[in-house]
Amino acid sequence: MSLWLTRLTPDLRRGDVLNDMNDAHLMHRRVMSLFPDRPSDTPRSDVGALYRTEPVRDAVQVLVQSHVQPEIGCLPEGYAETGVLHLKSYLNTLAGGMRVRYRIAANPSKQLAVPTAGGGRVGQRVALHGEAAEEWWRLRAAKAGLRLQSGLVTPRHPLVSRLRARAGLRFHLAQFDGEAEIHDVSALRAMREGIGRGKSYGCGLLSILPIRQPTSEPADHGRLPT
Repeated sequence: MSLWLTRLTPDLRRGDVLNDMNDAHLMHRRVMSLFPDRPSDTPRSDVGALYRTEPVRDAVQVLVQSHVQPEIGCLPEGYAETGVLHLKSYLNTLAGGMRVRYRIAANPSKQLAVPTAGGGRVGQRVALHGEAAEEWWRLRAAKAGLRLQSGLVTPRHPLVSRLRARAGLRFHLAQFDGEAEIHDVSALRAMREGIGRGKSYGCGLLSILPIRQPTSEPADHGRLPT
């Protein structure tokens, strides 16, 4: 399996960076600029692009996972510090029974099957919170080959676009962190394909990091290999 991880640390003093960080569609376009000249109706899925934006100490980083090697030179000069890693050797180390730390920023949601007292319509997609969001993740983690051992859900600001043409773009976002055991290595293909909705806009990238024993250090998710 060919899989690449790109880490961008954008220069937050730049206007184009701030515009991207504040608009989910602009960030999507910036990520896709790393994979130019791919005429297709499904360019994101063609290259397997997934990304997650998160604070790291006094900076912000963007992790981009893809099936193909990105072209870093397509970024504007000085836009970000960059690092690119091929994950084949790392993926080959994963094995059943291995304990890992995980992180995913995702869009826990569901479609209503019946109307609700609050005016929800059949077929309407609604955000999940609290225990409902935890259950959403438990089910998807199991399908992804993980047996959860601990977890923490952190609400994050919704992903929105301020562009007039994308004014309706809005994704509820929650971050799930914790520890798990790998019970099905082959099911970890979810790492490659992503989980849930909103994959074009910063949702669905599953990161795991093997737990080395003994350790008393907290996970540095800024160094997650996928």
